[in-house]
Amino acid sequence: MNREQRYDEVIRYLSTFSTEEPPYDFSGLLHLVLVGIDNLRTHSIEADFIDYSCSISDERAAFLQKLLDSRDESNANLQA
Repeated sequence: MNREQRYDEVIRYLSTFSTEEPPYDFSGLLHLVLVGIDNLRTHSIEADFIDYSCSISDERAAFLQKLLDSRDESNANLQA
């Protein structure tokens, strides 16, 4: 199996994750995304931010911002 096929399989898996049977597993998919973010943090260089941030659509940026803006309330709920 070549690298491109595995990449396509991962995209297909993440695109359809937990959509077949309820309940939708937001936490499960979020943790998979966070592993990807950890990988980016570990392996990225500064130039990657300028070169590739344009890949984030306005809709995705707004969703990510909403997720980040919810951190304080989510952490407070976790502590309670």
